[in-house]
Amino acid sequence: MHARWASARRGNSLSKSRARPEKAIDPATRCHSLPAMTLSRYTPMIEAARRRPALWRLALGLGTVFSTFALWVAALIALRALTSGAHFVDAGADLVALGATRPAQAALYLMIVAGLGLGTFVAAGVWQRRSPRSLIGPGVRTLRHATIAAAVTLGFLGVLSLATLPLSEWPLRNQPLTTWLAWLPLGILALVFQTGAEEILFRGYLQSQLAARFRKIAVAIVVPSVMFGFAHFVPVFPTLAALTYVMIAALFGVLAADLTIRTGSIGAAWGFHFANNALAVLVVAPSGSITGLALWRTAEEFGPETFTSPLVTIEVLVLLASWALIRRALRV
Repeated sequence: MHARWASARRGNSLSKSRARPEKAIDPATRCHSLPAMTLSRYTPMIEAARRRPALWRLALGLGTVFSTFALWVAALIALRALTSGAHFVDAGADLVALGATRPAQAALYLMIVAGLGLGTFVAAGVWQRRSPRSLIGPGVRTLRHATIAAAVTLGFLGVLSLATLPLSEWPLRNQPLTTWLAWLPLGILALVFQTGAEEILFRGYLQSQLAARFRKIAVAIVVPSVMFGFAHFVPVFPTLAALTYVMIAALFGVLAADLTIRTGSIGAAWGFHFANNALAVLVVAPSGSITGLALWRTAEEFGPETFTSPLVTIEVLVLLASWALIRRALRV
């Protein structure tokens, strides 16, 4: 009798543990430093994440993201090998070379990153049963915020660049205007995919899943931002320069995360990201980086000196000013 009762008790406990829902945090009880109205805009974006917030699901999701990304890169290399007649290994080395000096090479290089977005959609659908819309936000709002943020950032950085032009070295013409205009639509499209993929992964997926799992919103902001920063780590740079680059990228991640929370979509962060990259890829590209789609390139090579100069402080201030202007334009 006792053995039978103990067995039944163990079975009852097991069934209860199996039925136990995954731990999620109610936004109403979340510990944060943002106004309730601000957080309420973000709440709908994490509703889908709250249904399956377990960290093991997120870990497997990230594994799925990078597995899909690897397949995407292999497919692009195979495409490059077929169209160029080169060996697969040689085509891969050419595709992932940072010094993408030809327009087609630069566009393909940017499209590599688009695989992260595809992998994120797959991972979120498989492990969290989330739709692409739940990772991006309401369509109309996302597009409007992205357009405004991009316009504000491009306008501000454009005026600032023209104002400081007499104080800096004149950039070098990189390619004829007709060639640049011919490749510009494809360059813009590639940048939309590249920046969108990164925002979908870091702000749309990681941030919302962590916001659903942890009580403090700071966890959802800091962790993806640090990961985003280290995604920009350059191992060939000296330690100080490499970590400075990481910290600048992480700061951008924090600002993008803040815009995502305040607006309830990745639109503003996407537009902010696109505008910054567009100026450095399509207009004036640092020599030695992705110059294939740029009209001009800088006289100085892209290197560690860029991130050990006192001018880094100015770059940080410009980032903060752009973020503040976007918030003002969107009234968030």
